[in-house]
Amino acid sequence: VAPLVGLLYTVLVVWFLGLLAVGGGYAGFRHHDQQQRARAASLVTRAETLSRLGEHHGLIEAHALLTRARALSPLDPRRAELALVIASQRALEEGDVPAGVVLATIAATTEARPSQLHIDVARAVATWSRGDRAGTLEAVTKLTPRVQSNGMLAYLVGRIAQRMGAPDS
Repeated sequence: VAPLVGLLYTVLVVWFLGLLAVGGGYAGFRHHDQQQRARAASLVTRAETLSRLGEHHGLIEAHALLTRARALSPLDPRRAELALVIASQRALEEGDVPAGVVLATIAATTEARPSQLHIDVARAVATWSRGDRAGTLEAVTKLTPRVQSNGMLAYLVGRIAQRMGAPDS
Protein backbone atom coordinates (compact mmCIF):
# COMPACT_ATOMS: atom_id res chain seq x y z
CA VAL A 1 0.00 0.00 0.00
CA ALA A 2 2.88 2.41 0.82
CA PRO A 3 4.42 2.19 -2.68
CA LEU A 4 1.00 2.98 -4.20
CA VAL A 5 0.60 6.04 -1.98
CA GLY A 6 4.09 7.27 -3.01
CA LEU A 7 3.23 6.71 -6.68
CA LEU A 8 -0.07 8.56 -6.22
CA TYR A 9 1.70 11.56 -4.67
CA THR A 10 4.25 11.56 -7.51
CA VAL A 11 1.50 11.49 -10.13
CA LEU A 12 -0.40 14.29 -8.38
CA VAL A 13 2.74 16.47 -8.13
CA VAL A 14 3.55 15.90 -11.81
CA TRP A 15 -0.04 16.79 -12.79
CA PHE A 16 0.04 19.91 -10.62
CA LEU A 17 3.36 21.03 -12.10
CA GLY A 18 2.06 20.32 -15.58
CA LEU A 19 -1.02 22.45 -14.97
CA LEU A 20 1.17 25.23 -13.60
CA ALA A 21 3.37 25.08 -16.70
CA VAL A 22 0.35 25.21 -19.03
CA GLY A 23 -1.21 28.10 -17.09
CA GLY A 24 2.08 30.01 -17.08
CA GLY A 25 2.54 29.43 -20.78
CA TYR A 26 -0.97 30.64 -21.53
CA ALA A 27 -0.51 33.77 -19.38
CA GLY A 28 2.81 34.48 -21.12
CA PHE A 29 1.21 34.04 -24.53
CA ARG A 30 -1.66 36.40 -23.64
CA HIS A 31 0.80 39.04 -22.42
CA HIS A 32 2.86 38.73 -25.62
CA ASP A 33 -0.29 38.89 -27.75
CA GLN A 34 -1.46 42.05 -25.99
CA GLN A 35 1.94 43.68 -26.55
CA GLN A 36 1.81 42.77 -30.25
CA ARG A 37 -1.67 44.25 -30.60
CA ALA A 38 -0.61 47.44 -28.82
CA ARG A 39 2.39 47.83 -31.16
CA ALA A 40 0.15 47.18 -34.17
CA ALA A 41 -2.37 49.78 -32.95
CA SER A 42 0.44 52.32 -32.61
CA LEU A 43 1.59 51.64 -36.17
CA VAL A 44 -1.98 51.96 -37.46
CA THR A 45 -2.39 55.29 -35.67
CA ARG A 46 0.81 56.61 -37.27
CA ALA A 47 -0.32 55.34 -40.68
CA GLU A 48 -3.70 57.01 -40.23
CA THR A 49 -2.02 60.34 -39.50
CA LEU A 50 0.10 60.03 -42.63
CA SER A 51 -2.94 59.03 -44.66
CA ARG A 52 -4.84 62.14 -43.61
CA LEU A 53 -1.99 64.32 -44.88
CA GLY A 54 -2.43 62.71 -48.30
CA GLU A 55 1.14 63.30 -49.52
CA HIS A 56 2.79 60.76 -51.82
CA HIS A 57 5.69 59.84 -49.53
CA GLY A 58 3.39 59.73 -46.53
CA LEU A 59 1.05 57.30 -48.28
CA ILE A 60 3.99 55.07 -49.19
CA GLU A 61 5.22 55.14 -45.57
CA ALA A 62 1.69 54.53 -44.27
CA HIS A 63 1.45 51.45 -46.49
CA ALA A 64 4.76 50.18 -45.08
CA LEU A 65 3.55 50.79 -41.51
CA LEU A 66 0.36 48.85 -42.22
CA THR A 67 2.39 45.96 -43.61
CA ARG A 68 4.32 45.84 -40.31
CA ALA A 69 1.06 46.13 -38.35
CA ARG A 70 -0.42 43.23 -40.31
CA ALA A 71 2.49 41.02 -39.24
CA LEU A 72 1.77 41.89 -35.60
CA SER A 73 -2.03 41.72 -35.68
CA PRO A 74 -3.38 40.21 -38.91
CA LEU A 75 -7.05 40.27 -37.88
CA ASP A 76 -7.32 43.96 -36.94
CA PRO A 77 -10.29 45.38 -38.88
CA ARG A 78 -9.11 48.97 -38.32
CA ARG A 79 -5.82 48.16 -40.05
CA ALA A 80 -7.64 46.46 -42.90
CA GLU A 81 -9.97 49.43 -43.39
CA LEU A 82 -7.06 51.85 -43.44
CA ALA A 83 -5.23 49.65 -45.96
CA LEU A 84 -8.26 49.92 -48.25
CA VAL A 85 -8.37 53.70 -47.77
CA ILE A 86 -4.66 54.11 -48.54
CA ALA A 87 -4.79 51.92 -51.66
CA SER A 88 -7.80 53.96 -52.80
CA GLN A 89 -6.06 57.26 -52.04
CA ARG A 90 -2.99 56.25 -53.99
CA ALA A 91 -5.09 55.19 -56.96
CA LEU A 92 -7.10 58.42 -56.95
CA GLU A 93 -4.41 60.93 -56.05
CA GLU A 94 -1.47 59.62 -57.98
CA GLY A 95 -2.78 57.00 -60.35
CA ASP A 96 0.17 54.78 -59.38
CA VAL A 97 -2.03 51.97 -58.05
CA PRO A 98 -3.89 50.08 -60.80
CA ALA A 99 -7.29 48.48 -60.27
CA GLY A 100 -5.68 45.07 -59.78
CA VAL A 101 -3.73 46.30 -56.78
CA VAL A 102 -6.84 47.80 -55.18
CA LEU A 103 -8.70 44.52 -55.78
CA ALA A 104 -5.75 42.57 -54.34
CA THR A 105 -5.87 44.81 -51.26
CA ILE A 106 -9.56 43.99 -50.88
CA ALA A 107 -8.78 40.27 -51.10
CA ALA A 108 -5.87 40.56 -48.65
CA THR A 109 -7.96 42.36 -46.05
CA THR A 110 -11.11 40.19 -46.08
CA GLU A 111 -9.79 37.89 -43.34
CA ALA A 112 -9.68 40.88 -40.95
CA ARG A 113 -13.33 41.68 -41.77
CA PRO A 114 -13.24 45.37 -42.68
CA SER A 115 -16.59 47.13 -42.95
CA GLN A 116 -18.58 46.46 -46.08
CA LEU A 117 -18.68 50.20 -46.72
CA HIS A 118 -14.86 50.37 -46.89
CA ILE A 119 -14.85 47.42 -49.30
CA ASP A 120 -17.56 49.02 -51.47
CA VAL A 121 -15.63 52.31 -51.70
CA ALA A 122 -12.44 50.46 -52.65
CA ARG A 123 -14.36 48.52 -55.31
CA ALA A 124 -15.70 51.82 -56.68
CA VAL A 125 -12.12 53.12 -56.90
CA ALA A 126 -11.08 49.94 -58.74
CA THR A 127 -14.02 50.38 -61.12
CA TRP A 128 -12.94 53.97 -61.79
CA SER A 129 -9.34 52.85 -62.24
CA ARG A 130 -10.43 50.32 -64.89
CA GLY A 131 -12.12 53.14 -66.80
CA ASP A 132 -15.69 51.85 -66.36
CA ARG A 133 -17.51 55.20 -66.30
CA ALA A 134 -21.04 53.78 -66.10
CA GLY A 135 -20.13 51.38 -63.28
CA THR A 136 -18.30 54.14 -61.42
CA LEU A 137 -21.21 56.55 -61.72
CA GLU A 138 -23.59 53.88 -60.42
CA ALA A 139 -21.25 53.12 -57.49
CA VAL A 140 -20.83 56.81 -56.60
CA THR A 141 -24.59 57.33 -56.71
CA LYS A 142 -25.19 54.40 -54.35
CA LEU A 143 -22.29 55.22 -52.03
CA THR A 144 -22.79 58.97 -51.60
CA PRO A 145 -25.59 58.75 -49.00
CA ARG A 146 -23.90 55.81 -47.19
CA VAL A 147 -20.54 57.52 -46.61
CA GLN A 148 -21.77 60.80 -45.14
CA SER A 149 -20.92 59.75 -41.56
CA ASN A 150 -17.30 58.87 -42.44
CA GLY A 151 -15.23 61.86 -43.53
CA MET A 152 -12.44 59.87 -45.21
CA LEU A 153 -14.82 57.68 -47.20
CA ALA A 154 -16.92 60.71 -48.15
CA TYR A 155 -13.71 62.36 -49.38
CA LEU A 156 -12.82 59.29 -51.47
CA VAL A 157 -16.27 59.06 -53.05
CA GLY A 158 -16.20 62.80 -53.78
CA ARG A 159 -12.72 62.43 -55.27
CA ILE A 160 -13.95 59.63 -57.54
CA ALA A 161 -16.77 61.89 -58.75
CA GLN A 162 -14.30 64.72 -59.27
CA ARG A 163 -11.89 62.52 -61.21
CA MET A 164 -14.77 61.34 -63.38
CA GLY A 165 -15.78 64.91 -64.05
CA ALA A 166 -19.25 64.42 -62.58
CA PRO A 167 -21.22 67.67 -62.71
CA ASP A 168 -22.25 67.57 -59.02
CA SER A 169 -18.75 66.95 -57.61
